[in-house]
Amino acid sequence: MVEDAGEKIIESAYTEIVGSNPVYSFEGTGPKRLLIMSGLPLSGKTFFVNKMNRFRPGKFQQINSHSVRPIVVKHMGRKNPVYDVPEHHATFEVSHRLLLTILNNGWPVIADATNLKEKYRAWAVDAGRKAGAEILTVFMHVTDETAQTRLNERVSESSATFNTYQQLKYDLEPVSQCSTPYVIVNSEVDISPHVNEVSRWLCGESPVLRGAVQPKH
Repeated sequence: MVEDAGEKIIESAYTEIVGSNPVYSFEGTGPKRLLIMSGLPLSGKTFFVNKMNRFRPGKFQQINSHSVRPIVVKHMGRKNPVYDVPEHHATFEVSHRLLLTILNNGWPVIADATNLKEKYRAWAVDAGRKAGAEILTVFMHVTDETAQTRLNERVSESSATFNTYQQLKYDLEPVSQCSTPYVIVNSEVDISPHVNEVSRWLCGESPVLRGAVQPKH
């Protein structure tokens, strides 16, 4: 009964998101490529993706777990997120289905979440493989000092705190555990060259990404 209830929540949240956003019915122009963002809060993931949107507006789609979660929370009958196991499961299962839908429609897509471990990236990796997409993971790196500085510069409504950053840091695993080709981006320097190269790859302007590390397993 619990599993049935969970599936009903997942299906209803998925249906609402697809029904409220016409992009899920649009046919993409390809290529079928998936970019998975990975990094701690304050590491520059959002900044990187925003610059990609400025470099190639309208050329790709994006699935962000932070945008999916509030819809899931509503369908669970909750007023606010509590970040427990059922909520995480539903959020990433919905995200997985949305990602698969867009990839199968022929869009290049960015999967944006903290994605700190290979098992946490499975929602995106599995969707990419099911859709037959090329996959690349971008790991954003930052020092503790820079993360603290960025937090101090943020506006008060920011949800990230340095305690959150430090707690999630324990979830980091070596990038060598990644099962897809990957690149590491140091967000403490100018990331524009990386943004340009990754944008070109994602949108099919370049067949390969120079400097991408191939997985060892």
